[in-house]
Amino acid sequence: MAVWRGGGWLILLTALAVFVPILLMMIYARLIPSFELYLEKLAHSEAGKGRERGKFDRFLARWVCRSRTEQACFRLSASMLKNEREFKLKVYPTLGLAVLLPYLFFFSTIRNSSFAEIGRGSSYYVLHVMLIMVATVVMMLKYSGKPKAFWLFGSAPMPSMTPLYQGALKAFAIKIFLPLFAVNAVVFVIIFGMRILPDILIVLLTGLMLIPLSAKAMLRTPPFSQAFNMAQQKEGWWVLVYFIVVGGFIGLHYASSTIAYGIPAYIVVLLAVNGWVWTKLYK
Repeated sequence: MAVWRGGGWLILLTALAVFVPILLMMIYARLIPSFELYLEKLAHSEAGKGRERGKFDRFLARWVCRSRTEQACFRLSASMLKNEREFKLKVYPTLGLAVLLPYLFFFSTIRNSSFAEIGRGSSYYVLHVMLIMVATVVMMLKYSGKPKAFWLFGSAPMPSMTPLYQGALKAFAIKIFLPLFAVNAVVFVIIFGMRILPDILIVLLTGLMLIPLSAKAMLRTPPFSQAFNMAQQKEGWWVLVYFIVVGGFIGLHYASSTIAYGIPAYIVVLLAVNGWVWTKLYK
């Protein structure tokens, strides 16, 4: 009887595996006209949203960029990061992993602890791990799906490529890094409480500081000037170097917490370094 029941389930599941795909294909073929109609409506809807986002990008550009040339480069870079299909295919999965990495390290260390014990602990240092995304994105900023369009920058009356570098890096910082960091920061504040706000500020300032420093080391060609098929796997060793760098900053963060007024002093130092690297590094 048990054998017969097992055989009955096998027959049922086999029938489902055969007939359900056929049924879905028939439904899909019947609904293709409606599907195309909704796609067209979605395209028009996205066009309107694009204009709204363009206004917001212009507002951000005026806020974070000093010259009109840099503002234009910021808006262009924001559009590229948002709409470049190959960039999203290559980078967005890594961004998702970077957001989840702190939790992988986090849960591997607190499996035998209660939630109250976790909240009183110092596992929030693993938030630094998400800074790995900086290396991933900065490496890919040099690539574009249409690199031949880069000749426009060469023909434009720009004294140097500095505005393009700064606009691209600021677009990454504001459009990608800050939103993803804010999500994890909120989760960590919920877990550990408001007491870690200075520590979160340290991680934020560290990430912002690493963006132009990483570009100075890795971005040897201007943003959006090379084809994606020129991307080389050997550039991945930068990520391994970044793990070491991030580990060093975790050590500095912890060391500053062990001395009197170490955390405020470290924040002041990071603010000063950020001011220098964002305004002077590409001069």
